[in-house]
Amino acid sequence: DMANFVDCTFATSPQTAYDGGFTFENSALQSGCKFELRLRSGFLRFMTANVKVPVRIEAVPEKGKAPEVAIRTSWMHDVTLVGPADATIRDAEIQGALDATTFDSLIVDGCDLFGNVTFHQPPEKGFSKLALLKCNLSPGSKIVLARPTGPKTSVEKVRVEKFFFDNGTPNSDVLDKAIKDVLDLVGLTDRV
Repeated sequence: DMANFVDCTFATSPQTAYDGGFTFENSALQSGCKFELRLRSGFLRFMTANVKVPVRIEAVPEKGKAPEVAIRTSWMHDVTLVGPADATIRDAEIQGALDATTFDSLIVDGCDLFGNVTFHQPPEKGFSKLALLKCNLSPGSKIVLARPTGPKTSVEKVRVEKFFFDNGTPNSDVLDKAIKDVLDLVGLTDRV
């Protein structure tokens, strides 16, 4: 809490992961830092943080409840989430890309998104627990939903609610065609 980190590394090796809680609050990670953690159980939280480096968080649960990942009221660079976690990104500014792969549940709520927002799921998992709510998407950015088709792949809805699709003018373009142009559906049926 209330720390300024310069040239610091927060990282686990590819063979290890941690169990427990990690809260990064009212603090800054300056551009010389590194943040790449693997989480087996417990939680990882960024709260009112200023993070000027890419963040990679990988959930590798062995059993029981999925780990919790929360980014709240923070200013972030690129954010990469990998693995089965229950994740929430709320009231954050993501200056780079947001990329989530093989998540259990993910809520992106009240965020300013300046880069592409990409969600990858394998054929057997879906997007039913993905909620995209009240966000501002910058001009030129896309929402990418990527999932290859398999024998158990079913049609589903993705909740995109109260989004502001910035088109570079004072008025947001909320016509179906304009919103469809912002979505990139990879391996999915195009139903917007």
